[in-house]
Amino acid sequence: MSQIPNPQNNQFQTQAQTSYQSQPQGQIPYQSQPQGQAPYQSQPAQQPFAQQFSYQPGYYPPPVTKQPKKRGIGMFFLGLAIGLFIMAIVLLANSLVKRGDELEQIARKDGGLTEEEAYLLLNKVDLLVRGIDERYYDYVETDVLLDGAYHGIVNSLGDKYAAYYNQEEYASFIESSTGSYVGIGVTVSLDEEGRGAHVEDVNPSGGAFTAGIQVGDIIIGADGADFEGLTLDEIVSHIRGDEGTKVDVTFLRDEQTHTVTIERKRLATITCRSGMLEGNVGYIALSGFEGTTTSQFKEALEDLKAQGMTALILDLRDNPGGRVDVVTAIADELLPEGLVMYMEDKDGNRESYYSTDDIGDFDYPLVVLVNGNSASASELLSGAIQARGAGVLVGTKTFGKGIVQTTVPFYDMSALKVTTDRYYLPDDRCIHGEGIEPDYVVELPENETLNTLRGLEQVPDISRDTQLQKAMELLGHPYSGGQEDTP
Repeated sequence: MSQIPNPQNNQFQTQAQTSYQSQPQGQIPYQSQPQGQAPYQSQPAQQPFAQQFSYQPGYYPPPVTKQPKKRGIGMFFLGLAIGLFIMAIVLLANSLVKRGDELEQIARKDGGLTEEEAYLLLNKVDLLVRGIDERYYDYVETDVLLDGAYHGIVNSLGDKYAAYYNQEEYASFIESSTGSYVGIGVTVSLDEEGRGAHVEDVNPSGGAFTAGIQVGDIIIGADGADFEGLTLDEIVSHIRGDEGTKVDVTFLRDEQTHTVTIERKRLATITCRSGMLEGNVGYIALSGFEGTTTSQFKEALEDLKAQGMTALILDLRDNPGGRVDVVTAIADELLPEGLVMYMEDKDGNRESYYSTDDIGDFDYPLVVLVNGNSASASELLSGAIQARGAGVLVGTKTFGKGIVQTTVPFYDMSALKVTTDRYYLPDDRCIHGEGIEPDYVVELPENETLNTLRGLEQVPDISRDTQLQKAMELLGHPYSGGQEDTP
C-alpha cells in the first residue's frame, strides 16, 4: 500500500506516515594529541590510489596509554559486524520489499555498490570506527556508530521526506498506522524554518489538549532537548515514550516560549469528526488518512444519511495527509466512476487509481473546506473533487505537496522510506510546490484557528468560522448570526 505523507515531513508513503533531513556537517580534523602520544602518520602524497585506500602492513593508529583495550576477539566481531554492514548494502537489491496488501519483492533494474566502492567503504568505515575507538574521549558502542552510518546514507539525499528507520523507529512507525499509539496527543509536521515540529492537530483526549497546546504552535524541545535542525522522526522519538511517563514539552506561540508537563498515555487515533448543521447539512472533518479513517468516515456518512442529510461539507483543513489506499477508498465513496489520480516515477512509469460504480452513489451537493495546512492526501482528495466537478472548494490555498514516499522494510525489521513518485490529479495537474487554489477564497478572522474554533466539539463554532459560513451560504443556508431572517 502506498501512502501520502504529512507535509514537511509529511508523507505519501507505502504503509503509514511521519522523515529524515540531512544536516550540514562540517569536517572536524583530528585534534593535536596530548604530549607523549604519537599522532596519526600522514600518507605520502605520491602513493598510488589503491595504496592510499588499503591497509598497510603494520600501519595502525598507535595505542593510547590512558586506557589500553584488549582487541583480539573483539576486533574479530567488529570486523564481522562491518562485513555484514557492507554485505547488506551490496545485497540491497535483493533485500528490498514493498509493503502492500502483501509483501512482494522489488526487482531492481540497476544500482547498488560496485566491488571497488564496497571495498573502499569497508576500509573507510573500519578506519573511522578505529579512530573513534582509539581516540574519542568516551566509549561508544559500535552498533550506535553503524546505525548513524545507515541514517547518514539516507540523509545525504537532502530529502526531508526520506528516512532510514532502525528497528525501534520502524516499530513506532508501524504503530502509528494501526489507529492507536502512546503519546501526548498531537499530530505534527516539520517546521519550515527548522525550529522543531508544527502542530497540525490536537487530540481532545490527549494530555497536550489539556495542557493548552493548539494547532499552529511550534514544539521546539522536550525534556531539555533542543529540536532545532532535527528530523521529524527524531523529534517524535523525543516526545513519545512509555505509557504513564511524563515529558516536559517546550513550544512557541506568537514568539513566546511556554513549557508544560504532559503525561503520555495510550490514545485512539481519532481522524473523523461529524455532526448535522442547520438545514440538514452534514458535516465531516478528517484530520488525517490513517488505518482507522475509512471505517470512521463510512460510519459517519451513513449516520448522516440516516438522519436525512441534504448536502455535505467535508472539512480537510489542517489535514496533513496519510495513506493512499485510505484516501482513494474515501474518494470512491464520493466520486462517480473515473480517474482519481495517477503516480509517475522518474522513468515515466505510471500507476493509476480509479473510483468505481460498485459503491452506493453519492448524490449530494458537496463543499470542501481547505487551508494552507491541507496537504498531500487531503490535496489529492480535494483536487480530485475539484477536477471532476463533484464539488467546490472554500478556504485558502493548500500546502502544495505532490510527491510520494514508499516505505520498504528489510529482513531485520529496519526500513527505508524514500521519495519515489509525483502524483497528478485527473486534469493532469501536479500540485507539488504549487498548491490548489480554492474556488472561493475565504480567510478566517485574525487570531482564529481550527483548534480554537472547534475546541472539544465535533463541529467548529459557525458564529466565528467564516469559511464554514461561506460553505453554508453556497448550500443555500446563509448564516444569520443566530437571528431568524425577516421578510
